Amino acid sequence: MRLEDITTGLALTGLEPAVIGSVVAVVPIAEGTGQVIYKTPDGVLKDRLLNRADESNISIATTERPWSFDGDGDAFKLAVEAKRIDLAFLFDPMMAVHTSNVEPLPHQITAVYQSMLPRQPLRFVLADDPGAGKTIMAGLYIRELIMRADSRRILVVAPGSLVEQWRDELFEKFGLQFNVFSSALEAATPTGNPFEDVDHLIVRLDQMARNEELQEKLLAASWDLVIFDEAHKLAAHFFGSKLEKTGRFILAEKLGARTRHLLMLFMDQINQSEKTLVFCATQIHALAVRDLINQMKSSQDPNYCQRVTANDGDLGEQHLRDFQDNEKTIPTILTTSQKLSTGVDARNIRNIVLMRPINSIIEFKQIIGR
Repeated sequence: MRLEDITTGLALTGLEPAVIGSVVAVVPIAEGTGQVIYKTPDGVLKDRLLNRADESNISIATTERPWSFDGDGDAFKLAVEAKRIDLAFLFDPMMAVHTSNVEPLPHQITAVYQSMLPRQPLRFVLADDPGAGKTIMAGLYIRELIMRADSRRILVVAPGSLVEQWRDELFEKFGLQFNVFSSALEAATPTGNPFEDVDHLIVRLDQMARNEELQEKLLAASWDLVIFDEAHKLAAHFFGSKLEKTGRFILAEKLGARTRHLLMLFMDQINQSEKTLVFCATQIHALAVRDLINQMKSSQDPNYCQRVTANDGDLGEQHLRDFQDNEKTIPTILTTSQKLSTGVDARNIRNIVLMRPINSIIEFKQIIGR
């Protein structure tokens, strides 16, 4: 629209963004330049100096529909898809599975979505056979918590030989970028404490356990989730009646107090064909452990793992007698709480797993002494 065509009373667009201005007066200043005084819809008087360069942006306002279909369809589709992804976790209970570069096995989905995610806060020991995919389960759990906006600051504590493997697998399989702690990373962070500045971090277990200065910096930060790989290396031993804790164990205790979710991955060294007794905190806990073991077992026998507690009655007693029979291999694993705390007369037990606190050395000896 030419400047010469602007007259009093016209409704123009382009005088200011997304506003229609009614021209009150036009004051010519020089050739190709003029001052336009206009009123906005809310009654405010404004003015603007226009020249030839503004002519292409000024036009007479026309009555239009409040909506139309002449927008950029591809841009609209892109925006809708972005919003769908943003809200997908509200409708897709396994969003991490569908947005990761993995095809998880049934036992991995069960562990993450039925056993781990419902626990708030999480205190969980993930003990599976080597090769069962504990890293996959941990990665799915991490990604699901991030997508649900439940965890932002995440720490992985792993043996030194595995930190690069953790970093690569989390990125390649789940699109998660984690930094491995190093002196270069420490020097590059703004505060000098990468544990506070970096939200996704992988550290070496022994480096943290042995270096008190690094440990102090690590514990100065708070975490939403801490994962310990090969947690069986976090050892504590009884010497007589005294409990001796290793530096690794103490580090895990301290970190556990600084995090909301704690996940420990055990490199299971138990032969699945050897008879095993698992002591749990409660009867309900024993039932949950039994179900989890049966979901992940390699045996096809439905009686591979059974619970024996005071509430299991005659059926529990029969499972116990079968377990004690050296000629029988099924059931191979029993879970219990208090019923078998005074020991089991079965010479072929090869493994005892303690998944509940042992309150005294006497109780400990009663369990393992027979």
